[in-house]
Amino acid sequence: NGSFPDSAVATMASIVANSEVGVNYFQVGLFIRDFTPRPMSQIEAMLCCVSKNAIDAGAGLIVLFSETGRAPKLVAKYRPCVPVLVVTSSEAVYRHCNAHFSLHPRKVDAALMSKSFDDADTLALMEEILSEAVTSGLWGSSKHVVVVRGLGKTASADDEPFLSFYKPKQASNKKLNRAASSFFEYESKFELYKTMSLRCTSISYNDVVSRYAPARKTKIVCTLGPSCWSEDMLGKLLDA
Repeated sequence: NGSFPDSAVATMASIVANSEVGVNYFQVGLFIRDFTPRPMSQIEAMLCCVSKNAIDAGAGLIVLFSETGRAPKLVAKYRPCVPVLVVTSSEAVYRHCNAHFSLHPRKVDAALMSKSFDDADTLALMEEILSEAVTSGLWGSSKHVVVVRGLGKTASADDEPFLSFYKPKQASNKKLNRAASSFFEYESKFELYKTMSLRCTSISYNDVVSRYAPARKTKIVCTLGPSCWSEDMLGKLLDA
């Protein structure tokens, strides 16, 4: 692993984050869908459209409620162009999401997951986690949010997914507003139905000189050699 594993991982993370700017997410999603065996499950048939809807609506974030991990894995399969914030009370789902493309888990109390999305506590939770998404650089608060939730008495979308759009309240906190104004948001640079390649190098000059990096969706997997065994170095690897 070398003497500076934290620097190596940070470099990898920077490379993939910047490379993602030139990916034609629309075409990648269609490619995966075209080569998925038919018939697909009813849940996958519904969730495969989430990535496309995020592009079509110009959304800045996907929020997904899950207790088994089934729904977030299906959404991640079709390579969404924006981060997916997975709300769950399951420790297993929380850990599992860290290995999937674009998924960012957020653990909550189990009592909140047992309530419907329209419940006042759930709506308050939405505002809370979206504020956290702004401060962590996942979302800029200027665009709608795609919400994938359950259709029924629970918020989980694993059995009966329901897709809606959520327009949050304008942040009153000046710090949040400043963070939102400096956020990098994905904008398609392609004529979607005419672009035939899966990956394109459509990176503009503004993308290169901008000091605001996009939220990285690709996960980094590495082995841990002797240089990584200290508690301090493990912390640096997580931060990278």
